[in-house]
Amino acid sequence: MVLFVFIFMMVITTTKAIDNQLIKVRKSFHEAVLDAQRINDFKILSDTLSDQIPVFQAYKAVSHALTAQISWNPLEKLTHILKFQNLINQAVSTDPTNLEIRFLRFSVEYYVPSWLSLEKHLMEDKDYFILNAERISALNFDPFFTRYILYFLQETGLCSEEDSRIIQSKLAMK
Repeated sequence: MVLFVFIFMMVITTTKAIDNQLIKVRKSFHEAVLDAQRINDFKILSDTLSDQIPVFQAYKAVSHALTAQISWNPLEKLTHILKFQNLINQAVSTDPTNLEIRFLRFSVEYYVPSWLSLEKHLMEDKDYFILNAERISALNFDPFFTRYILYFLQETGLCSEEDSRIIQSKLAMK
C-alpha cells in the first residue's frame, strides 16, 4: 500500500512539474515570437527540456527555427533549419494527434522561405487543426494563447470560408 501511495505521489508530482515547464516554455515562445531579442532566452530554456516528451521536443525544434532567423551565417541558418525539421518531424511522428505540435510545425513552415521547400506539411497541419478544432479546449492553454493560435491560422490566408467559420465559432466559445 505504501508503494502504491509513493508511486501515485511521484506521478502527480511529475505531471505537475511537466505542466509548469509547459506553461513556462509557451510563455517564452510567445515572447520570442514578439521580440527577437528574447529568442536566445527561449533557446536556452528549450535546451533544458526533455527530448522524451514530444511537445518539448517540438518547442526545442522551434527554438532552432527562431535561432536561424537571427543568425547571420548562412551555413548556421541552414544547420538550425535542418535541426528544426528533424526534431519537429520526430515530435509529430511520436505524437501525431497533438494539436500543439502540429501548430508549431505549421507556424514555422508558414514563415520559412519557400525556396527551402519545407512547407510540405503546411496544408496537412492546417486541415488537421481545423478538423480537430473542438479539441483545442483540452489543451489547457490560457485563453490568450488559444485566441493567438486561432487568429494566426485565420490570418495566414490559407483557410477556406468553412475553415474561417469553424475558427470563428471556436473564438466565440472562448
